[in-house]
Amino acid sequence: MPRGAVGAAALLLGLAPLGCGAGASAVQGCLPGSEPTALPQGLEESSGAAVSRYHPELFWTHNDGGNGRWLYAVGFDGQERGAVRVSNARNRDWEDMELAPCAEGSCLYIGDVGDNYLRWNEALVHRFPEPAPGDSAVEVTTLSARYPDGPQDTEALFVLPGERVHLITKGSNGPVAIYRFPDPGQPGPAVLQRVQVLDPERRALPRQVTGASASPSGEHVAVRTYETLEFYRVDGDTLVHEPGRRVNLRPLAESQGEAVAWGPGGQLVLTSEQGPFGSVGSFTLLTCTDAD
Repeated sequence: MPRGAVGAAALLLGLAPLGCGAGASAVQGCLPGSEPTALPQGLEESSGAAVSRYHPELFWTHNDGGNGRWLYAVGFDGQERGAVRVSNARNRDWEDMELAPCAEGSCLYIGDVGDNYLRWNEALVHRFPEPAPGDSAVEVTTLSARYPDGPQDTEALFVLPGERVHLITKGSNGPVAIYRFPDPGQPGPAVLQRVQVLDPERRALPRQVTGASASPSGEHVAVRTYETLEFYRVDGDTLVHEPGRRVNLRPLAESQGEAVAWGPGGQLVLTSEQGPFGSVGSFTLLTCTDAD
């Protein structure tokens, strides 16, 4: 999504910042673990995030389309710990990132799936073992599959055990739907499988889906919009909404909320792009009760 567009619209829709101080109370079951913290310079359009499995108190993030093919390691103190170049894949429109167990131990997945203008019928996901923050570059293996029902604008990706890669459409041009990548080695052209519809209607701007992340156990998935965070139980390849597990994110005063990353101990990282009027890209740590 173009920088600042959502932030300006949010203000017009009455979603102005409500404030979130150090002594803030729980945000509907999730306790702020930090003040909103500015992201390092160069991360003005953080669009995806993943909490590292190997390096405590560090998360990976990246900018969205047109901003180069770099991964950034960011400490929970807001300091950059490294920048790793993706050497063999361009950033068409990177919109989300996930980290999950894989044969190599721990792998990162970047979803090159954003498509505001519905120009591409092919979704790309770049997969590679989690690097060290000091690495200079990585090479990726790219998963490619087409949508069975035409181009989709997608900003959310999650990975379930067994490297089952799923995408969630944004809801800006049609229903909010979940698609699954075909199993590797499946014969014939690679076609995404539409496994579920979360919402059959187009969504108003504040309720459009901008990120997702599976819990470390793979038993739950968090799905975020510009203004909410919702939790689902995993049932096969479908998600079952958990009543009462909807978090209002407006008190966090994000300028343009984009990503969610689920770490151990119920800890989640939220990132936001910079918005209008000089607001900067930021991240916030949350600790959510009863979240695995």
